[in-house]
Amino acid sequence: MTDPQKPLDLVPLPGSDRPDRPGFQAHGGLAPDSRVEATLVLRRKAELPSSAFTQPLTRDELAEGYGASPEDVDLVRRTLEGLGLTVEEVDAGARRVRVSGPVQTVARVFGTDLAESTRDDAGDDAPTYRQRTGGLSIPAALSGVVTAVLGLDDRPQARAQFRYVPAAAVNTSYTPPQLGTVYSFPEGTDGSGQTIAIIELGGGYVQSDLDTYFAGLGIPTPSVRAVGVDGGSNAPDGNPNGADGEVMLDIEVA
Repeated sequence: MTDPQKPLDLVPLPGSDRPDRPGFQAHGGLAPDSRVEATLVLRRKAELPSSAFTQPLTRDELAEGYGASPEDVDLVRRTLEGLGLTVEEVDAGARRVRVSGPVQTVARVFGTDLAESTRDDAGDDAPTYRQRTGGLSIPAALSGVVTAVLGLDDRPQARAQFRYVPAAAVNTSYTPPQLGTVYSFPEGTDGSGQTIAIIELGGGYVQSDLDTYFAGLGIPTPSVRAVGVDGGSNAPDGNPNGADGEVMLDIEVA
């Protein structure tokens, strides 16, 4: 492991610059003993041919021919572990390496400052986020090998644009089972054995809210599993006018 006081040989990571984002307020550094995770995206072992867009590859073909090379994965592992980070997961087919480490070590390795922040309009119980500004750097040994470092800034990157307004008149609504009856949906068709994926760009859901909703419909609550991608997570903030409302609506309708 390198001397934490010795300057590292870092190079800028192209495309990593992050300008200040309006709507968030930094409140100082993170706790020194906190740990941070990041996901590194590696280059492909070979460039995708143009035919891949007209003749799609299978998942296995994509991983085998165009994933990260074993040599690149090994280089990333050795370099980052030597700098004090822990390699948590490697997916060569998806070209991803997930690492973790103390906040000060992560900030040093990637040439950035990490701070705690909240929304400007947040209340006392609002969630806190981790933010960074400016560009990232990577160890010079990984130049050209690592194409992206994701997850250091976990502020929501998108927000719902809808707004609730008072109804102009009394609305009439129907539950999904009622609509199923109106349209003669086949009885006994409940989606058993089927799996769907819903992409959400912020917010989250609370399981007890889902249980209450489906109990009100008189149907079993489906199995809902949150799968994080590149540092994302199920992170409800309790604001039905924000991303949480969109997430819950998507799950309930689907």
